[in-house]
Amino acid sequence: IELNPKMANAYNNLGVEIEKKGRVEEAKELYRKALKLDPNHAEAKQNLERFEAKPMTDKKEPEAS
Repeated sequence: IELNPKMANAYNNLGVEIEKKGRVEEAKELYRKALKLDPNHAEAKQNLERFEAKPMTDKKEPEAS
């Protein structure tokens, strides 16, 4: 990234490694950066979509009337 900051694949790969360390929010930002540089980057799309497809665990259930 330091040598070529416009290389989408580098951001995606770094995101994968950061995600492995449990730093999910940082990883998602790296995937978004990869997609900003290359909107057709299939791996970055898949990586980001994994998070968007996960259900929210803190949703409140509707109150009974």
